[in-house]
Amino acid sequence: MLSRSNITRSLIVDAACDVLGESGHGGLTAATLVKQSGISKGGIYHHFDHMDDIVIAAYQKTAREVFTGLGRRTPKTFDAYMFDVEKLLFEGLFKNPKTMRIMHELLPRAMYDNAFGEKRQAIADIGIERQVQILSETLHGTTTEAELRVTLKSVSVFLSGLAIHFQMTGNLGECKEMWASFRTMMSEQVDKL
Repeated sequence: MLSRSNITRSLIVDAACDVLGESGHGGLTAATLVKQSGISKGGIYHHFDHMDDIVIAAYQKTAREVFTGLGRRTPKTFDAYMFDVEKLLFEGLFKNPKTMRIMHELLPRAMYDNAFGEKRQAIADIGIERQVQILSETLHGTTTEAELRVTLKSVSVFLSGLAIHFQMTGNLGECKEMWASFRTMMSEQVDKL
């Protein structure tokens, strides 16, 4: 059972996700968070030291929700894994503009604020490590965990770029073409390892 403190913390993070999804990082202030959550400013800062901690918690919650589906089953091949990523991308993430905004609007901040970037990257690395463990069971003996880690980081970087491209252009067909080419290239590369 969750403690009262954890419930309050969760309400604050949920409210932050709502604000970030609607108004972006610039719209998230103590005042908007108080209005959205119904929790006083003092209550918010009792549970979080800084607004950045709330932003990181919202990003972490969103990333966990987005990528949970990838851990639900163990794919039989790397290409089957890439198919699962494709479904997640085109049937989930690209159809949810609020989630896209939370996942990718923070990239410029992460690029120019090292401390913030390190926190964001640590969350991404945890997800990559989960996928390494899942795929190492599937591909045991054919590829090392180090090779998988590099491969999955490459996939992660491509996904970020593709998501940014989609947000800028809205061209789903072009994104699907780029993904298909990338998926084929990566699957063939893993087969060669």
